[in-house]
Amino acid sequence: MKNQVSMTERAVGALILVGLVGICVWVYERQSRFDASVLVVTAARQGVDGPAPSLPEADSPFRDFMPDSLAPLAPPEQFNAETLSEKIDGKAELYLSSGFVSLTCQRFARVSDRRSWLELFVYDMGEARNAFSVFSSQRRAEAEDADPTRFAYRTPNALFMAHGGEYVEIVGSDESLMEEMLSIGKRFVESRPQAGETLGELALFPRDGLDPASITLLSANVFGYEKLDGTYTAAYAMGEWRLMAFISRRSSPEEARSLAADYERFLIDNGGRVVETGLKIPGARVIHLFDVYEVIFTRGERLAGVHEADDQGAAEALAARLYEALP
Repeated sequence: MKNQVSMTERAVGALILVGLVGICVWVYERQSRFDASVLVVTAARQGVDGPAPSLPEADSPFRDFMPDSLAPLAPPEQFNAETLSEKIDGKAELYLSSGFVSLTCQRFARVSDRRSWLELFVYDMGEARNAFSVFSSQRRAEAEDADPTRFAYRTPNALFMAHGGEYVEIVGSDESLMEEMLSIGKRFVESRPQAGETLGELALFPRDGLDPASITLLSANVFGYEKLDGTYTAAYAMGEWRLMAFISRRSSPEEARSLAADYERFLIDNGGRVVETGLKIPGARVIHLFDVYEVIFTRGERLAGVHEADDQGAAEALAARLYEALP
């Protein structure tokens, strides 16, 4: 008996054939388009040996900072306040609370070996105090001072800087890239000669016993108190005691006094009590909270004091020196 092919089967077969031809045309067209970013990123993830294929030079906003030994390994990325957590999940809040504007970053590899790579992060923080805040708040314990600018330090495989309103991180895959990192940092600073704004509060801390590397600008929720922000802290060694002084500039003397009173109430509400003091600082208060002492005072538009000192006498001595140093 002869097999019969129905009209329906013939129509379906024709449609399938047309579809296959269309797929072949699409595949051919896609293969004819070279996408460097896909190739480079895939190679980086697979750890392929050999030279790193470069993206077009125009694709890198950092090309003027790069030594000849490095080439782009992936396209630049940009993030705003809404998307920052996609790049630095878990740390975004620190930047956002410090005035974050935008982040531009890009990965580069050695021309001779793409397995040796670094990533450059440039955070636009809007102004110098914001950049210094994130820089100082994240200083690593193993950090060593670095040369590119006043606020710069290095770890075995990374360089961190605050320059003007920008905070910069350069993180490498290994320690051998430090020479390139320092070169990038130097070129970055040289490209912004007017960006090195001064932070006047830094000069107000008394120098004797001060650990300069410890100076930190806390942007928000300072010492657990939500009203206290924009506060510089610094560590001191006084004999056997390790102390922390703080300075917070307010908009007026009245605001400074009001905030000092609010902070005192906050400490008392959390178990503190006012203790007698011989300090010759107008309006100074010493609060004993659990096993530590807090000294609070104002001078002009600045709220200042000593935070969580183990010894009342040492805390009062440092507070007196700090008071005299304030204008």
